[in-house]
Amino acid sequence: MKACKAFIIVFIFILTLPTTAFALFLGPYWGRVLDSRTGEPIPGASVLVYWEKWVADIMGGHSELIKATLVYTDDKGAYQIPRTFCDLGLLAALESTTVIIYEPGYEAHIIGISHLFPREDETSLFKETDYVVKLDRIPPNFNHNKHYERMVQALYGFGFREIVLTADRAHLRGEKFDDERLSRIRARNELLGRAEWEERRR
Repeated sequence: MKACKAFIIVFIFILTLPTTAFALFLGPYWGRVLDSRTGEPIPGASVLVYWEKWVADIMGGHSELIKATLVYTDDKGAYQIPRTFCDLGLLAALESTTVIIYEPGYEAHIIGISHLFPREDETSLFKETDYVVKLDRIPPNFNHNKHYERMVQALYGFGFREIVLTADRAHLRGEKFDDERLSRIRARNELLGRAEWEERRR
């Protein structure tokens, strides 16, 4: 009984904390995208980064998409994703960061990093600053359909999936979906649109 009361007191205390106590900055991120064979910069490559958070609830918890940002490399193959303030809210923690770098004619560079249960091999694969990625050209026998599906899976995390389904339901009901959440879906669809175009072109 005492343990139950203590749990209730702690739970109420957490709920009364200001939400700004659970905030963080994401980024900035910058780097370059190069051709692995020639070392030349790849201009116009898509660089998409999205973040998900884990939110505790009475059922245990669930994932939510925080933000998705899509940029393109310049003539020197350089990209920059600005620093973003994120108010996680109550009982939430940064769960994962996903990075997808893609240019038609090259194999996509995909990294998923778990922040709740980090693995050393994941964190060593990605640097927030001066991150140089060398993309491999697609070989003659490359399976474009599997390549496209790999990107779809990377862009279909639990939080992303929920926001896409919610947008679809809102559209069917004729309801308005806020611009901030729509921007995340647009970033996803824009990247997949390029990959889909390449797959159809073959």
